[in-house]
Amino acid sequence: MFFIFNTQDNSYSWHGEEYPPEAMVSESQYLVEVEVDSLTNIPSDEIQYTQFDQENASVYVPQDVIYPSTARGKEMLEESLRSMLLVPEEERPGIFDLVHFTAVEFLGQDKVDAMFADGVLTDEETAQILEYIDGDTDILEDPQP
Repeated sequence: MFFIFNTQDNSYSWHGEEYPPEAMVSESQYLVEVEVDSLTNIPSDEIQYTQFDQENASVYVPQDVIYPSTARGKEMLEESLRSMLLVPEEERPGIFDLVHFTAVEFLGQDKVDAMFADGVLTDEETAQILEYIDGDTDILEDPQP
C-alpha cells in the first residue's frame, strides 16, 4: 500500500494500492510504501486521518483525536450523551461543544442548532439523538427548538 504524507506535519494526503503518478507527489510531500499487514490496527474509516511516524517507519492514527465521522466518533457521542442523561437537565452546562460538534456530523447543522437553540440539551433531545444515531432516522424530522 502506498501513502503520500505532508512533509510539514507527517499528515495523510493520499493512499492507494498502485504506485501514484509522479505529479501527485510535490516538494511538500513524500511517498511511503507500507505492508498491508501493518495497517490492521487502523480502522478503515480512519485511514484518511493517519500520520506517519518517521522514527518507527509506521502509519498510525493519533489516539488523542476523535473524528466525528468515524465509528469511534459515534461511540464517543453515544457515551457523552448517555453521561449527560445522568446529570439533571437544570445542572447541565449550556452547550457541550464536543457533543454539538459531533452530533452535527450525524444529524446536520440545522437539526443540531434547533436542538441546542435554548442552550440546554434536554433528556428528550438527548434520547432523540441517541435513537437517531442508532438507526431510527425518522424521529428528527421536526426537532423542537
